[in-house]
Amino acid sequence: MTPARRWVVWIALLLGLGGLVVFEQRKPQLAAIVDAVPTRSVQAPSAESNRDASPGAQVIFAIRPRSAPGDVDDAFPVRNWNPPPPPQRAASVPVPAPSAPPLPYTVFGKKLEDGQWQVFLRRENRILIVKSSDTIDDAYRIDEIRPPIMALTYLPLQQKQTLAIGGAE
Repeated sequence: MTPARRWVVWIALLLGLGGLVVFEQRKPQLAAIVDAVPTRSVQAPSAESNRDASPGAQVIFAIRPRSAPGDVDDAFPVRNWNPPPPPQRAASVPVPAPSAPPLPYTVFGKKLEDGQWQVFLRRENRILIVKSSDTIDDAYRIDEIRPPIMALTYLPLQQKQTLAIGGAE
């Protein structure tokens, strides 16, 4: 914004404010306090006016029956400020005994050498050659190899497992 334009904006604002001040002072001031208009009061009919009226015009109100004690709300109910008890647990299922994980090895092949079977096992990128009484990864011991199965023991739990290795051909 150029300085000349800025001066024009300031002058316009000052003239506008000056006009507001001048015109607001010319408005009539409402300083007079005006009383509220009195309202007409309606009076209830008195008992004497009811007596003077005809007997058929009298209003008789029906008597309400008393309510049963259970219907009345208690004025001073008992409040329990203690926290609610913890929820009851259902009968818990007994935790099953730990078991050996599934065998992480797959059979890659087998061969009979010097009367003893050797089995080629694969786990991820490793190939292992095992025979009876070998220990694998400090977790499994080869108990016996008799095609078509190989018996292993999971050492941490002493659980027996078997692995199918194929026939003796």
